[in-house]
Amino acid sequence: MNNKRDTSIRLADRDSCTGCSACASVCPSGCITIVDDSEGFLQPEIDASKCVQCHKCEATCPVISPQPKSLPGETKAYAIINNNEEIRLSSSSGGVFHALADYIISNGGVVFGARFDEDFLGVHHDYTESREGIAPFMRSKYLQSRTEESFRECREFLNQGRQVLYSGTPCQIAGLLKMLGRKYENLLTVDLICHGVPSPGVWRKYLKWVAKCKKVTEVNFRNKEYGWNNFQISIGFSDGSRLSEGQTDNRYFRGFLRNVFLRRSCYHCMYRTSDRVSDLTIADYWGADSLCPEMFDNKGTSIVLVHSAEGHNILNKLSNSLTVKEQSIGNAVLCNQGANGENPISSRRNRYFFFHGLGLQSLADYVAAHDAPVVRVRRKIKKVWRRVK
Repeated sequence: MNNKRDTSIRLADRDSCTGCSACASVCPSGCITIVDDSEGFLQPEIDASKCVQCHKCEATCPVISPQPKSLPGETKAYAIINNNEEIRLSSSSGGVFHALADYIISNGGVVFGARFDEDFLGVHHDYTESREGIAPFMRSKYLQSRTEESFRECREFLNQGRQVLYSGTPCQIAGLLKMLGRKYENLLTVDLICHGVPSPGVWRKYLKWVAKCKKVTEVNFRNKEYGWNNFQISIGFSDGSRLSEGQTDNRYFRGFLRNVFLRRSCYHCMYRTSDRVSDLTIADYWGADSLCPEMFDNKGTSIVLVHSAEGHNILNKLSNSLTVKEQSIGNAVLCNQGANGENPISSRRNRYFFFHGLGLQSLADYVAAHDAPVVRVRRKIKKVWRRVK
């Protein structure tokens, strides 16, 4: 962490900090700001001249003072699809988030989620009180979002007695709960099975490179035009043109999947377990075609891990809008590496950030050059297959 002057405040070091912004949200004097580091990641910076030495930031940090998780054996797993096919097709997986958000808003509540900024160069957390506002929170965004204002806004709504759904990465939910400091019965927390967060700085560089001075009008990391199992990364531009590539062809997504530019803490995340701090965990049910074929039609199937009574309660209330089938925890996480264990750090990571001025095109060439021959052959077969389908 960067300090402008010497201070006795000590937060998580750079390798462990998750960038959740709980420290900045809880600071009473506004001495902590969230800034981009040299790798483009969000990091807290302390202005010691404003610090009142209350140490609330240290007590709130979910790395220094971890948030308690659900007890082993309490978690249940369910394969779920939204019965509204239009909603499911517009979702990344099975459309569970929309059903949860719609229920909260229909009962006078507020929903928080991650949305792209107007120019698509960044992602921030926002809230909605209307059904029309749910859509920007849907679909996956593969970069880290800013949360600091949303934590304070969430607390205000909770103190007003409003029901609140807050969705985010596991470390963001842990940060929110630490910042709130107590359990709110009117709060439902939803996290996701997270592969790790890529650098927002890398994303900005990539998007400017592919846009070539054109205005970006849409970003969809999970376009299901060729099916859920064969999703495309799709970027639309103001002149009507569109970039559409498979996950193994898109240079940004390939770097993400190969762990080249993830946040340092993502390689040893303490919240990357089956037991969570949230009420619900939602994710793609990869492997559903063989593990739960009756719930697979290649239009998207969600896996939902339920960790609390509140989570079970809301799923029961959504029984008319969702098709639900219980699964074993083993099956639920079998093809979801992000549910358990450490994320192996790529040997290419430090080399990429050391030479990051080379740009994403050079990164893609570098990654491709180090792919095993069988990977390159498999990629070419998939590309031909998509053309002939």
